[in-house]
Amino acid sequence: MLFIIRGRLESVTTDGGRSGFFNRGLLKEGDFCGEELLTWALDPKAAANLPSSTRTVKAINEVEAFALEAEEL
Repeated sequence: MLFIIRGRLESVTTDGGRSGFFNRGLLKEGDFCGEELLTWALDPKAAANLPSSTRTVKAINEVEAFALEAEEL
């Protein structure tokens, strides 16, 4: 999971390749992405099957961010 402290990122997703679905947006200071990690962590049946993200992010300018990894949950 990524928490943006400063900078801008372009976010693109196809929702797992679902036909006809395409979403593009901007992430900026105070935004986050990768919330499927929290859903995984809160599911008692999730075991070791880490979630997959269909989102791709690309820095538009210099970015400072905080990353939260599955092992930290």
